[in-house]
Order: sequence, then C-alpha cells, then structure tokens
Amino acid sequence: MTNCCLPELTTKQKLLINIPDMEDLKPCVPLYGTLKIDGLEAGKTMLLCRCGLSKNGPWCDNSHKGTKFKPTKWKVPDNVGPKRVLRFCHCKYSKNFPQCDGSHADLPTALLTNQYHCDNQDNHTDSLKICEKCGWTPDQVLSYKDLL
Repeated sequence: MTNCCLPELTTKQKLLINIPDMEDLKPCVPLYGTLKIDGLEAGKTMLLCRCGLSKNGPWCDNSHKGTKFKPTKWKVPDNVGPKRVLRFCHCKYSKNFPQCDGSHADLPTALLTNQYHCDNQDNHTDSLKICEKCGWTPDQVLSYKDLL
C-alpha cells in the first residue's frame, strides 16, 4: 500500500507495539488509559485479560477463546485492601503489566500504523475476532480503514 496518511513509526512507537511476554501477539485496545480498581481481596488469584476483547476488563471473560491469547494469572498483593485503589493498564501494552506505565499515550498512532501495514489485511473482515498480528478488530472505534 502507498499514499498512507499515517506517519512512519518512531523507535518509541515500535517498542510500544512489541510485547515480549506474548510473543508476537498484538492485542486490541479497549481503552487508551488507566482503569482504577478497588475492592480487591488480598491474596486472591485473578485472571487478567491480555487480548483486549473482554467485556469485563481488566478481568478475563474467555473472549480470547479461538485465538492464541492467554490470560495472565495475577495474585492480589498482600498489602492491598478493599479500599485501596490500583491503577491497571487497560491498553494491554504496558511493559509493567498489569500496572499502567503510560504506554497508552503514544499508542494510537503506532497501532493504526501497524494495522495499516499488517500483512494479514485480507483477513480483516467481520468474521475475524481479532488479528493477532496487529490487534485489529471489526468493532474498534477508530480503524486504519477510516483514514484511507
């Protein structure tokens, strides 16, 4: 493809879309920001969504079934009580997952550019749950297709 209105990725943006703990899988982004979570029970093990498809974020609801994504097991720290508020990454690209590290700030352009250059675009149809190579989903709010 040529004549794209999206810029080339910067080094920082290239690093943002590389998630070493999930191999080459690229999740979709349910929210470019932080989720504030409270009411957690210390010591409890929770399953965190890594695909970005969960309607119960940040918790896994098995929306990843049929993909290569797997939830991340996370144990609520002992120093967390029901009134303590934690800030969870909801873009799924934090290098300090599940804690937010601010990666979402530079992520929109990086993801749209990655989706635009995805070599799996022929399969970007309504029947695809998620493109594991670029994070594209049929129902995402802003798509690279909107910019063409």
